Amino acid sequence: MKKIFKRSFLRNDKKELFLYGYNEHKEEAKKELKITDLPNPHMRWNPSREEWITYSSGRKNRTSFPPKEYCPLCPGANLNYPTEIPFSEFEVAVFPNRWASFSSSSENVNLDHIKSRASKGSCEVIVYSSDHLSTISEMPLSRLELLTKVWIDRYIDLLKKDDVKYVLPFENRGEECGVTLHHPHGQIYGYPFIPPAIQREVNA
Repeated sequence: MKKIFKRSFLRNDKKELFLYGYNEHKEEAKKELKITDLPNPHMRWNPSREEWITYSSGRKNRTSFPPKEYCPLCPGANLNYPTEIPFSEFEVAVFPNRWASFSSSSENVNLDHIKSRASKGSCEVIVYSSDHLSTISEMPLSRLELLTKVWIDRYIDLLKKDDVKYVLPFENRGEECGVTLHHPHGQIYGYPFIPPAIQREVNA
């Protein structure tokens, strides 16, 4: 089993960008994205489904279908504009979602006649490759092994947080599922509760 290196880079907004790879990453960062407002999602109780639903109004501002020449998930040092990853190369990158559905800084929003609470937790973006046109199905086995190790590492780290009770790595594929960026990537959600469907399986 190859050794896997993990680098923690502190961004200009004081959030961590993690770089994983078989090669140690030491490159100096280039220009970073401007600091954005912290997300403030909240949850509302859905009495018909008997579960909490998270709402995040800030997601309407997320990058959606940018021009081909602009991709916020590509290596930023190679381009004429900053991206989420201010380096010329990387293997796998993980960073906080700027338009999160769960956030440790979340505060409750008081609504008339609606039961609500803060939407604590965590939302991360995981970028599988620096290659904009790559797909998991075309990646070598070594990259899939690396990606699996990254999922495991993030799972362990996120479950250490007091406001995370369940961790879900996932990937949406295709515009029909809500994908707004075509660079190969997925997400990792740290829920502040165990989703009801999962809880029912545990209790079965």
